[in-house]
Amino acid sequence: MNAEEGTAQKYLDIANVILLVLQPDGRISLINKKGCEILGYSEEEIIGKNWFDSFVPVDIRSQLQEKFKKILQGEDSSGQIYENPVITRDGSQRFILWNNTVLKDENGSVVGTLSSGQDITARLQIEKELRESEKRYRQLYQNNPHPMWIYDPETFCFLDINQAAVDCYGYSYDEFLQMKVTDLQPVSANHLSPDRKFVENKGVLGSGRWRHKKKNGEWIDVEIRTNHLNFNGKPAVVVLAFDVTQHIQAEIELRRSEEKYRSFVEDDLTGDYISSADGRILFCNPAFLQIFGFESLEQAQNFSVLTLYPQAMDREKLLAELKTRKKLEKYEMELRRLDGKPIYVIANIIGKFNEQCELLEMKGYLYDITQHKRMEEQFWQAQKMEAVGRLAGGVAHDFNNLLSVINGYSDLALQRLPENDPLRKDISLILHAGKKAEALTRQLLAFSRRQMMQPRIINLNNLVDDLQKILRRLIGEDIKLIINKTPRLGLVKADPTQIEQVLMNLAVNSRDAMPHGGVLMIETRNVNFPNGMIQERVTMSPGAYVMLAVSDTGVGIEEAYRDKIFEPFFTTKEKGKGTGLGLSTVYGIVKQSGGYIWVYSEPGKGTTFKIYLPRVNVKQEEVPKDQTVPVSLKGSETILLVEDDPDVREVAAVILSQNGYRVIQAESGEEALQLVQKNNGDIRLMITDVVMPGINGQELANKMKTLRKDLKVLYVSGYTDEAIVQHGMLENNLVYLPKPFNIEELLIKVRQVLDS
Repeated sequence: MNAEEGTAQKYLDIANVILLVLQPDGRISLINKKGCEILGYSEEEIIGKNWFDSFVPVDIRSQLQEKFKKILQGEDSSGQIYENPVITRDGSQRFILWNNTVLKDENGSVVGTLSSGQDITARLQIEKELRESEKRYRQLYQNNPHPMWIYDPETFCFLDINQAAVDCYGYSYDEFLQMKVTDLQPVSANHLSPDRKFVENKGVLGSGRWRHKKKNGEWIDVEIRTNHLNFNGKPAVVVLAFDVTQHIQAEIELRRSEEKYRSFVEDDLTGDYISSADGRILFCNPAFLQIFGFESLEQAQNFSVLTLYPQAMDREKLLAELKTRKKLEKYEMELRRLDGKPIYVIANIIGKFNEQCELLEMKGYLYDITQHKRMEEQFWQAQKMEAVGRLAGGVAHDFNNLLSVINGYSDLALQRLPENDPLRKDISLILHAGKKAEALTRQLLAFSRRQMMQPRIINLNNLVDDLQKILRRLIGEDIKLIINKTPRLGLVKADPTQIEQVLMNLAVNSRDAMPHGGVLMIETRNVNFPNGMIQERVTMSPGAYVMLAVSDTGVGIEEAYRDKIFEPFFTTKEKGKGTGLGLSTVYGIVKQSGGYIWVYSEPGKGTTFKIYLPRVNVKQEEVPKDQTVPVSLKGSETILLVEDDPDVREVAAVILSQNGYRVIQAESGEEALQLVQKNNGDIRLMITDVVMPGINGQELANKMKTLRKDLKVLYVSGYTDEAIVQHGMLENNLVYLPKPFNIEELLIKVRQVLDS
């Protein structure tokens, strides 16, 4: 409790009146020390009980409940001050004079009443005895602890004053007799009660709250009650006054405290709530409404906080732990918004229990960590895809070496065998299988972002135009192709062949998702994300992009599969209908091109793939002309062949030797440098693997240029390496032959390099 709240509580407790807060249903939510003393119960025994059922006599209960209802509805403003008996713990009755103030929230909604009650049991007894005996009245009048006086309603002059009035106001008895009632309350004084009946009631100050001025100039707030009587045979008015200054100050402090508390809670960024034991939301702040998608507090109060849990076992677990530990700190939970979307929170939950350890109330403070969770999932998904990519790239590299040997020797065998040799068919089948394996390794390399790419500055509109005819034939006549292109589309830097492969793969995917026909739409658009963008589990860097979207009206993708569709070998197609590498190839090409890809899909509502490639501010490049195929594939030059795999090195040496070349073999970069120094004048071309132990291909080529500036280099590799490739893109002026290669591909590339 802070200092200000402590001060408010102090004023509540020192007030000599009952201070009581009733909710609209009659339940007690606040009572001060004086109230507990009068009723004879502790605060814990009173809070939460229904006032009318527990403390109001049965014979007047319905009458007071109806009066309370009218006060809340604003239909009984004059009856906000009334008196009634209350039942105390020992069964006796105390008479209380009530003054009710309607409490409203910031929206003007009635949330209860603040009732201040003065125990008037003694006063009523005095009045009774006054009626029974003037002598007894005089005795009680004089000894009353509260100020009392009698005045003439015609002249307003004081006729009699008790000692309490003398003590309270500071005037002597004789001074009072020289004064009028209006001297205590000047015309300029504030009347605190809504009913002013001074003149209208022939000088009778009606019951209400007034501000009086003491002899020393101090102002006090008083609650008065008036009645008519005969005094010395003449009509007079008797007044009983209660000093409620401290009560008023306590009310002010309470309102300030409530306002400060309300402001603190409403401005809090955490979702704060109070609920009953069964989870019914009693109160929540704006942050709670926003987190869970409620439009108002009233809407939230129609829900149980326990319904926000997706699983019943989660609710039961929380309640069990709360009953055991009483307070849960940094409790992480998965909940559901009002619209059904999952949300992750860290919560501090405090339980309120009775003496029997039964849960009465829960207070929760929730911090939304959904975005943090998504970032965490994004990190682990990226880690997984990177690990799978490394594995796929490594496997593809090893397979490329094996396929270079298998396909190379198959080619050599076919060249050597006569046309009618029965072995030709068997070897041809081996070669055919090797070619199919080559396609698989290329897809693995695309996914792992280790394939060689030759990017150019391109316009995706032109690329889509060039592919229209092929795409229409590919998807069939029962699928309508719609193309929406943005004029003045920005340029991107990418390998056009690879982007064509992306479009073809996505079109095939869409075709398979629309077996009974449908619509395939391809769209291009310029987009800008000044602050980046977060979608699903991917964070996009800020900048300008070109979007390429492929949408269909097909069967859609189940939510359970969406996180897996880009993984290699994952497919939902029937056995034999797909390898599971189409979308993983698309993913690899997009990522290797520096872009992002998202999929939007629901079962039965089609699928949309959106690809974002970084926009570049350069002019479009001209398409390079293909190198011409040499007339003859044979030669007589000396070639240095550097390859750490002995089988690949051997098959390449055989192919080159059989076509007239003199081949010098080296199994490492170190050995190659030694051989060049011995055969400096003879070697015209070096064929080198990119990835080798020790000195890699790029480092070897750089060292070779210091020995022979005119030495030409042809790089060969199953996948690329950062030594010569940056982000998987081929550098300028480098000639590359991917593994696996056949006889013709090797001979053509060697001849082109030598003749260039």
